[in-house]
Amino acid sequence: MADRSDEALRVLKAEAVAVENSVSYYRRLAQGRIEILEAEQRRRAEGGSVADLIEALPQILGGTHGRSTAANSRFVEPDLDYIELEWPDGRQHLVTDDGTLASLPMISDAELGDVMERLQAFERELSDDRRRLHTVIDAADHEIAVRAAAGI
Repeated sequence: MADRSDEALRVLKAEAVAVENSVSYYRRLAQGRIEILEAEQRRRAEGGSVADLIEALPQILGGTHGRSTAANSRFVEPDLDYIELEWPDGRQHLVTDDGTLASLPMISDAELGDVMERLQAFERELSDDRRRLHTVIDAADHEIAVRAAAGI
């Protein structure tokens, strides 16, 4: 980082923050879908109705299951543009395609399990990507602070 100009550091940080914001968004979508699929698996095991699942959606999505607490989260810049991310294999459709949720009561237990596994793997990948982006953002912040402190 030390070999980059001030402008290049600011651009790098801004790009990393924008991508991190989008990765965080996709990760939260994945977490929400996982929570819904877990609730559907419980509903099926316990014999509840689809109406029960729908009625429970505010609690399912309003809980903190699988998420960081506010104290352990990064502040998301609200004015940042959302970057639409794409993966070569189309994995983004796991969180952007509403076909699975719309047909949830009609898919088999095996299909439900398969979608759940793919979503969980995608969420883990997104979490790893976020950590790597945080490393870049923190390094850029550090270098900018060192330069400011030194009056460079």
